Amino acid sequence: MKRVILSDLHAGWDKSNTEEFIDFIEYASNSDIDEIVLAGDIFDMWRQGISTIFIEFSNVVSKIRKASVTGTNVVMIPGNHDWRLAETDESLFSIRPWKTKTQHRFTSGGEKFVVIHGHLHDPVNGNSRQNEALCVTDDETASAMDSFWNKIVSRSVAFDLLSPRQPLLTRPSIRSLEHLSDPGVLSKDDGRNIKDAIVERIKREYDDYVIFGHTHLPEKEDTYANCGSWTAKENTYIVVEEGEVELKRWSGDG
Repeated sequence: MKRVILSDLHAGWDKSNTEEFIDFIEYASNSDIDEIVLAGDIFDMWRQGISTIFIEFSNVVSKIRKASVTGTNVVMIPGNHDWRLAETDESLFSIRPWKTKTQHRFTSGGEKFVVIHGHLHDPVNGNSRQNEALCVTDDETASAMDSFWNKIVSRSVAFDLLSPRQPLLTRPSIRSLEHLSDPGVLSKDDGRNIKDAIVERIKREYDDYVIFGHTHLPEKEDTYANCGSWTAKENTYIVVEEGEVELKRWSGDG
């Protein structure tokens, strides 16, 4: 069985590579791929209202539905930016084109895997109630939140004052989130950064090989892999087949 795992399109954000994503889903639905796992933040409900997103990006849902109808199993794992999908019922879509899970487990080539988004292990974005609230917005509120978030990210001192959930010296540096669309930004040599904190928590919790998104940093290690994102110059995804994990970049033909 051949699976692809991808995350962090953020449809609704001006940095989203939506057209490339649509091309990929079209390719996947016409290839030998058996399962597509959407590992969160496919839609950005922090930056646009849910109604606007599903009207404006109905072509994204349409392509996902086409893949599902043609026999590809599609799994959706809500992320912090589309966490509302974890709560929505069938009435939101006439035909829901995916199965919604908070994590997806499977075995391939005798190896055990688990796919998550990764935000629940993020000391900044791990609060489900917070993320649910941030996803229930209209366009005007979402625009204001986006502007406010950009200001917070650029001023780590302000963030320290607003979110004293951990001692200042041990909290991950919020400044590492400033340019999430840049490849590799979260890999900077900072022992307090978000990426390292998430990986440390993931290693403690899971014995299986973990595939996740959220950080926008594509990488493949011995015990985990990250899908990267579709907001950077390089649109990346993970392929799992016969227990082998491969990190790939979409070039328009596979």
